Amino acid sequence: MALSKAEILQASRERDRHKRQGAVFIGVGLIILIVGVFLILLNLSFLRVNNVKIIGQTSADPDTIKEFVNKQLTGRYLGLVPKSSIFFVTKSVLVNGVSREFPGLAKVSITWPDLNTLAILIVDRESKVLWCVDGEKDKSCYYLSPEGLAYQEAPSFSDALFIELHTKQPLKKIGEKVIDPKTLIRTTAFLNFMKSSMTLWPKSGLLLSRAEVYSQNDFIAFLFDPANPAWQAQVLFNVDRGANNLITDFHSVLKNDKFQSDWKAGNGGLNYLDLRFPGKVFYRFR
Repeated sequence: MALSKAEILQASRERDRHKRQGAVFIGVGLIILIVGVFLILLNLSFLRVNNVKIIGQTSADPDTIKEFVNKQLTGRYLGLVPKSSIFFVTKSVLVNGVSREFPGLAKVSITWPDLNTLAILIVDRESKVLWCVDGEKDKSCYYLSPEGLAYQEAPSFSDALFIELHTKQPLKKIGEKVIDPKTLIRTTAFLNFMKSSMTLWPKSGLLLSRAEVYSQNDFIAFLFDPANPAWQAQVLFNVDRGANNLITDFHSVLKNDKFQSDWKAGNGGLNYLDLRFPGKVFYRFR
């Protein structure tokens, strides 16, 4: 029985449709197979980070840093892809995370010593300033970053290399910004100059013990004489003026003949030196 032209065309269309369906099924099957093989590879241990090393000297706890990094590598994306896969570990994300979690670190970098190991290179900030909260019986001091963050509790020790800024305002949390960076720069610049210019005083052997922080950028620096515990003097200053102006006035008054003669007349019993007012210096002897 001969087929009509319409029947022949219909049969041809059916064959083409079956071919297309077969190609689609094969294509989907290949995609599923490739994705499946890729997921299996991603989950193989030799393609995953299974060791984290902390390199460098730091006052932070290296084990705590390591624990934080391992926590970032724990779990899976979409329940399928392990976060520890070497194909999905993003160094910049880890670096930013560690830097935010540990603000006491000045530098964080990551290298791959081998396929399964992350080496976290850390460098501490060279903090020379302590933020000290004075309590009723004791004080709690924290390392202060250049950004004004009280980022880590400091041990109780006496170190002439550190400048102590004292306040009675409680610290709410570690990592809190406690002082404006510009204010901090000006304050430390002036206090460092004070520490380096102790030989300019008419009295030898004086040391800077600490500085107290007050509102409106007012500070009081305390001087003492280790050989005479009863001797103490205050230097009042305000950093709105800028460190250079403070240093100029401070240096000028110490070299001033009138101040020198008043020092002798007062037997060195200086009560305070006030540098808070532009172009004027006030002092008083006991």
